Amino acid sequence: MSEENPQNLANANLAQAFEDWIIEYKRVYSSNEEKERRFANFKKTFEFVENFNKGPKQSFIVGLNQFANHSDDEKFKPCRLPYVEKEEIKEGDV
Repeated sequence: MSEENPQNLANANLAQAFEDWIIEYKRVYSSNEEKERRFANFKKTFEFVENFNKGPKQSFIVGLNQFANHSDDEKFKPCRLPYVEKEEIKEGDV
């Protein structure tokens, strides 16, 4: 009788979580390369969620949503405002 390697089991569970997430959010990828890249992003997000929720008592928990397969740049890009030099701001602009 062979024992399951915990790392292999964790990877299989993560892969299944990603497949379940794909179905829930109706994602379709144009290539295997894109799917692998999105899986890497999903894995990073999944690990963040797991670690955050296992941490010290929080007043909230975090979870996976429709953005779980996005890179950090994709997640935060809409929130970034363009940088404007102080000299470019005119008195009436503020």
